[in-house]
Amino acid sequence: MNRDQLKGKWKEFRGEVKKQWAKLTDDDLKHTEGDIDSLAGRIQQRYGDAKEKAKAKLDAIVHRLQGSRQKPPSESKPLQPDADIDEERKRGAA
Repeated sequence: MNRDQLKGKWKEFRGEVKKQWAKLTDDDLKHTEGDIDSLAGRIQQRYGDAKEKAKAKLDAIVHRLQGSRQKPPSESKPLQPDADIDEERKRGAA
């Protein structure tokens, strides 16, 4: 989702953010409108979370709002070769 699309869904996004981080003020959200990096910085200030961790959670919210069925990159699990999958199945059946 690009910055313009995020601004279009800002109210919905803002509600999700407030659920996750209730300490954020309306002023915090107003000053960061449409800028996820800036919002992650505010979350870091209020909660002491690592900025990268906050950004990953924000990205997950953005993906949910997009209706994306794919997981955000931070939550994606690398694909395994077929041989590894077969080995896991064999271990699970034993």
